[in-house]
Amino acid sequence: MALSIEYGKKRHTIRWAIITIIILFLLVCGWFAYRWYEYGDLPPVAFPIAGADAGVDESVVTTLQIGQYNVQPRYPRTISIPTIGLTQARIFPVVLDSNSILTYPNNIHDVGWYEKSGLPGDGSVIILDGRSKGTIVPGPFAKLSLMKRGDKIVIERGDGQQLTYYVSDNEIVTTEGLYTANKIGLPVRSGEESLNIVADSGTWVPRLGMFDHRDFVRATLVSPLK
Repeated sequence: MALSIEYGKKRHTIRWAIITIIILFLLVCGWFAYRWYEYGDLPPVAFPIAGADAGVDESVVTTLQIGQYNVQPRYPRTISIPTIGLTQARIFPVVLDSNSILTYPNNIHDVGWYEKSGLPGDGSVIILDGRSKGTIVPGPFAKLSLMKRGDKIVIERGDGQQLTYYVSDNEIVTTEGLYTANKIGLPVRSGEESLNIVADSGTWVPRLGMFDHRDFVRATLVSPLK
């Protein structure tokens, strides 16, 4: 009888120990899940969680698709940046979302042109944006932060005209800082045509549905239209 009572106590102790371990495990998982959702902090142990927007189309854009892509004559059609290995990425018109943040084209390999910004060759500020990373493949601006002063950027318009811009400055800023200070629309120098490029950077924050920083490159026109 005494052995039976002792055995029952041990089983009871083991049961509560298991329950305690499970509760602690759930609390730890909950804490890391909260940190990931609110701030994008990744847990110390690898879990299959999103580090970018999982809803983005990451399919390959073929050379044929690029060649067949047409836009209005004065619109930007493609962008090429030799120093980061970007060749003729298609450019699609984009708008601001409900939070006044630039949206992106559906495919990760494409670049966005803010349709209320300038047109190549009109002497104002052209604003482009694109992704730097996806869940599987990198975006067209994966190496944008590596660009240096004097690097060349080539925009081809719908009419075939090519305009060349040279990088003036490159910085990494918070997403909030970029938009609240309206830096995104500032020219390099007043009265000169500028090309401003924005790319997502930093940490993916699920709560916000975006990255918390942006790579921001500004360039000036050096080859006017013929």
